[in-house]
Amino acid sequence: MNNREAWNTPEMARIYGPLKNLTAPERKILDTIFPRLKDAKMLDIGVGGGRTTLHFAPLVKEYIGIDYSERMIKACQSRFPNLTFSVMDVRDMLIPNDSFDFILFSHSGLDCCEEGREEALKEIHRVGNFNSTFIFSCHNLNGAESLFRARLSLNPMVMKNRILTANKFKREYGGRDFDAYPSTFLNDGSHDGQLMLQYTHPAAQIRQLTELGFDDIRLFGENGEIIVDPDAAKDVTIYYMCRIRKELK
Repeated sequence: MNNREAWNTPEMARIYGPLKNLTAPERKILDTIFPRLKDAKMLDIGVGGGRTTLHFAPLVKEYIGIDYSERMIKACQSRFPNLTFSVMDVRDMLIPNDSFDFILFSHSGLDCCEEGREEALKEIHRVGNFNSTFIFSCHNLNGAESLFRARLSLNPMVMKNRILTANKFKREYGGRDFDAYPSTFLNDGSHDGQLMLQYTHPAAQIRQLTELGFDDIRLFGENGEIIVDPDAAKDVTIYYMCRIRKELK
């Protein structure tokens, strides 16, 4: 089963359909860009069951959500019948150039592109307006070693599962030098090991963004605070906020 098939299962729709809370970095970023949203046309990529829709759609001038999972889009359409959602792959979006002022790709959705990460970023750049804002999250290869250790939980069953997952990660990747790769795909145990997710060093991600026409790049850690030294960041997930750089027409 590939990532797209995994995201289109009834189980994924059941898990993600009811979610409604923003993460700490999402709340911080929302506070940062709030004044600009009222006149913005927004594209919410990898919208899942509409978790981010709940918070962003009421704030923007126009909202469109897309996902490559048909089940997820059906969940959104049921949850928000007055908004626009479409089944669409970020690597080949049927959207005109220069269409959006604000683009969000949350929950490390970019890492689920088993092939075509660069194509996805190029498409995002294409559909964004001059000087528009792009926000996304992705897994941090600098923080991958933390997956060797099980996070503590007071729930015995949760703790047992975390230990099993950490031990499995050790068996599969214990001898790997993560510093030797700009990025790599890892099975970190997410959703019973159904997903292969791309982990990327922040320096490599910043370099790719710059080469593809994004600038004013800022990073936020899992606690919502701005990351001052990307090379030292050990957060498993990092949020990136950047500007789409284009020639003014």
